[in-house]
Amino acid sequence: MATLQSSLGKPDAAMSSYTQALQLLQDIGMKKEYGSVLLNRGVLHESRGEYDKALQDYKDSLQIQRDADDQTFSSLPQQHWRSVLTEGRHG
Repeated sequence: MATLQSSLGKPDAAMSSYTQALQLLQDIGMKKEYGSVLLNRGVLHESRGEYDKALQDYKDSLQIQRDADDQTFSSLPQQHWRSVLTEGRHG
């Protein structure tokens, strides 16, 4: 839902949906999915120029993926993190 809202140009609605999804996933203990949503929320933060928030979401997502030993997605947060850092878009 949040990804669709974001693609339709509704970033505030998307952010709200990501926040709701994170709370739900935390409540039911779905850690890998939580990490994926954090990554997507980080992308939204980055697109809004909120680079410090994006970096935090990328870091948290990476840690969750590493803790889960999920090799499938573990490089994605690093790629986004490097993008923010190399572009000099951080605090």
